[in-house]
Amino acid sequence: MAGDEKHPELNRRDFMEGSWKLLNVGAFLTLGAFLGSLPVMSVSSGHPDAITCYECRACAAKCPWGYDPAGYAVAARTGNPNKRMLAQIDVKKYNRIICDPDGDGSFDREKEHMITLENLNARDKYIKVRIDGLKDPITVEEALDKNYRTEHITTIYEMRAKDAAFYDPLCVNCEPMCPVDLRITKYIRDLKGDGEYR
Repeated sequence: MAGDEKHPELNRRDFMEGSWKLLNVGAFLTLGAFLGSLPVMSVSSGHPDAITCYECRACAAKCPWGYDPAGYAVAARTGNPNKRMLAQIDVKKYNRIICDPDGDGSFDREKEHMITLENLNARDKYIKVRIDGLKDPITVEEALDKNYRTEHITTIYEMRAKDAAFYDPLCVNCEPMCPVDLRITKYIRDLKGDGEYR
């Protein structure tokens, strides 16, 4: 009979008993603890404003170097300079403009800011690069193991925020695009020297 059926709210309450109730409460407490820790991590990095970045990627659309500057905000928000971020840097363009500004072809391969497999490997062997002719990116360590040379790299694909900051030319094209007016170059400058947050 229709009169004997339980109200849907009572059925829901019956369902949320015992272990289901514990699971539900545990999940909400875990999520609350994580969200509550974000401001603390941002403050510990010295960049509490990083929490306002909602990763719209407007900054990435304007970057002429191929960085995703939102990655810097994520690293600052979590207080983790080792956070990996996309940094799809065109290696030939970067080396030509940054390491040979006179255009005379006198690249100094010992120069620490020149992107070479050896320099990347010295920073972090897990930096991912794209190799001409390969579909998927591989780590610098794998590239060296397979006897690829710097000339085979087309782009860097992914690296830690502190390594991206080291190579970042600070052109400031990203900042005018930010809808919440973050000073992204503050995060980059903070990491540029020693790879740590002050």
